[in-house]
Amino acid sequence: MSNSTLFLMQAEYSKSAYLLEQLQHMADPSTDQIVLMAESVLLYNDPSLNNYHCYILKNDADILPESIGSRIQIIDYSEFSQILLQHTRCISLK
Repeated sequence: MSNSTLFLMQAEYSKSAYLLEQLQHMADPSTDQIVLMAESVLLYNDPSLNNYHCYILKNDADILPESIGSRIQIIDYSEFSQILLQHTRCISLK
């Protein structure tokens, strides 16, 4: 288990600027990881996430208008469970 934090971003897209601002104040790009969920997956291309290790659930990736490239990893629920277990802290940003 690592001391890093897993951030679950799962808010409406209209709150994206607020979420990204919160994330920049709370997260450490060198150790923390982010899972984009629900409408927050639309942030996949935001430059402020470039320094973070990000994931998107396979079911949520279906709403994306194009392929997302290799910067963000698409995961299934089994992989999501494993990622959760690797962290001592999990913060949900809604």
